[in-house]
Amino acid sequence: MKNWLCNGHLRRLGWAIAGLLLALGLAIAPLPPLSVASVGTGRSIAVASLPLIQQGQAFYQAGQYSQAAEVWNRAARDLAQQGDVAQRSLVLSYLALAHHQLGQGEAAEAAIATSLQLLQNSPPQTTFHQQVLGQVLNTQGNLQFSRGQVEGAIAAWQGAVDAFAVAGDEPRRQGGLLNLAQAEQSLGL
Repeated sequence: MKNWLCNGHLRRLGWAIAGLLLALGLAIAPLPPLSVASVGTGRSIAVASLPLIQQGQAFYQAGQYSQAAEVWNRAARDLAQQGDVAQRSLVLSYLALAHHQLGQGEAAEAAIATSLQLLQNSPPQTTFHQQVLGQVLNTQGNLQFSRGQVEGAIAAWQGAVDAFAVAGDEPRRQGGLLNLAQAEQSLGL
């Protein structure tokens, strides 16, 4: 068995699994969205914007991207007024996906850039902060990969994997690793 592992068979098996997941369309997809339920009870500020966030998610899932963007813009403004940096950053990452679906690449980039800047300038690194950072970096990787910027996507997804590891969020870390494997495979690595 040791010889089997040393000969690179395990690595080839991993690539085969990644290829299979790609063929099935399971890789390179936005990770399940974080929710205010992930935050715990100490985050009453975010709960005030929960209906808008959920409404935007319902619009997005129904393919109504303009409505989702409009609602998430409102939620982001409300969260800015409330001073909730982490939730605002998360909502801006959702907004970036809606802009992307609408073919508004510059608006998507601006939303992601603002989201990352808010997170970098915010104080304590809580578990939720790390989860949001991972989600935002995952979204950034998805956007970059869809534009053929594979190296940028790899860097973003590696950052997402690291953030999810710090947060102890193993399912999302694994999703990030699958995205990384597919991106590296597309480069022939």
